Amino acid sequence: MARPSAAPLAAAALVASLVVLALPATAWSEADAPKMDGRVLSAWHDPQVPQADAPWHAFLQLKPESNVTGVLFQVCRVGKACFGPPAAAEDMGNATFGFASSLAGGSSPVDFAPGWHIGIKWYLRDANGTLTELPPSPEGMPECVDPAALACQEAHYLTFDLAPATPSPAPPALVFGVALLALAAWRRHG
Repeated sequence: MARPSAAPLAAAALVASLVVLALPATAWSEADAPKMDGRVLSAWHDPQVPQADAPWHAFLQLKPESNVTGVLFQVCRVGKACFGPPAAAEDMGNATFGFASSLAGGSSPVDFAPGWHIGIKWYLRDANGTLTELPPSPEGMPECVDPAALACQEAHYLTFDLAPATPSPAPPALVFGVALLALAAWRRHG
């Protein structure tokens, strides 16, 4: 039996690698924050899967030796709109800054909806007053050839999703009505 040629496998590997390279960049997760700026230790939100109708908080922890003197934040629904201009994050101590979801719209409350794709842009102010965006602005990156494309919109933020809607239980009157119908059918055929 002849040994199969390696050429088809090599060709398949080449095609697969080209397909991977052609895929758009994925959204930035909060775990990517330290890779974007060496002054950042971590970024996270709490709870891990926020409910739309419950408060949540977001945090950015910096290295203690960083030259950051203040942090701003901006919250957006990715691909749709931002809820307000950048606002000052609270200095929580221990080189950590944060904010509550109730502050996402500045002076206007935000009525978050289940399943929304949320993006947070942080702005780090150094001792000289210079603001650095986190994540950095993606203009000029391949995924931003079309600034309206979702991949470009996601590249502007650290993103996470609010919990999807949960089905509501049937109203008691409906349950009672179905039970009566079942009983009536049982009696008729029983």
